[in-house]
Amino acid sequence: MTMSMMMISSFQSMQDKMLEVVSVRGAWHLGKLQVGLSQAMRLAQGKLIRIHASSSFPVQIDGEPFIHQPGCLEIIHDGQVFMLRRASEEPRGHAAAIMTEVLADAECKGIINASQKKLLLQQMALNLS
Repeated sequence: MTMSMMMISSFQSMQDKMLEVVSVRGAWHLGKLQVGLSQAMRLAQGKLIRIHASSSFPVQIDGEPFIHQPGCLEIIHDGQVFMLRRASEEPRGHAAAIMTEVLADAECKGIINASQKKLLLQQMALNLS
């Protein structure tokens, strides 16, 4: 299997429209990932992911597992939708999660810069604690 390697940003964001390619070492590792007991190894990040494989291999894309047959697998970011998520038990935690997401989106859109976002998050943490 070959894959064109791309730069991997240390910061992941749902708003950056970048796809993450990670490695999972098997079913046991996948189970540990699902409950937060392990982390997948980050391999690459990009707007277009193209993987050439000479043999079949298991993949999971957007939560759907399947066996990919030999050939080329090409994945692109094609639009983005809002997803429902579990609300926090604590109202302050829920508010903090929403504000963090709003600030990350504002940074990605160029409304605020990274240092402004950091300062706002620090002030928010002080006021909510």
